[in-house]
Amino acid sequence: MEKAGDLLKKYLIENGFNNRNLDFKIFRDWEFIIGKKIYGHSRIIDIIDHVLIIEVDHPGWLQIMTLKEKEILKKIGQKYPELEIKHLKYQLKLEIIKTNNNLKIKNNIKNIDVNPFKTGIQNIKNSELKNSLNNLYNCVLNSERRVDKNDKLE
Repeated sequence: MEKAGDLLKKYLIENGFNNRNLDFKIFRDWEFIIGKKIYGHSRIIDIIDHVLIIEVDHPGWLQIMTLKEKEILKKIGQKYPELEIKHLKYQLKLEIIKTNNNLKIKNNIKNIDVNPFKTGIQNIKNSELKNSLNNLYNCVLNSERRVDKNDKLE
């Protein structure tokens, strides 16, 4: 009788999921690829169509990573040639802050008042979409949880 782990591995390979293991390794090895300094200010979000999507916590770190992009791609290509990463895409980390029945989106550049989103929702004609967006907005507004820059997305 085969072990459950072996059966699962066999199933995943037979169904084309064998490269996802490489994806997970690159997430784990990110610190060694990027270096300790930049690692504390960046993280891999996803890999889509041979593009590595990276979140950074400040525009300055984004600029540094852009300057080192060729070096980063070379390291990734040497360690994980099977992933065929061709490009890096960056996004700036955002933080949602609740204040007095209001939401603000903050990054390290500026705060953005989210109330215009609520007004925009009211202008949507599709009632199902409008209700879904209202529920989402209210859920975020009424939640006790505040997104913190140390939070990890699961």
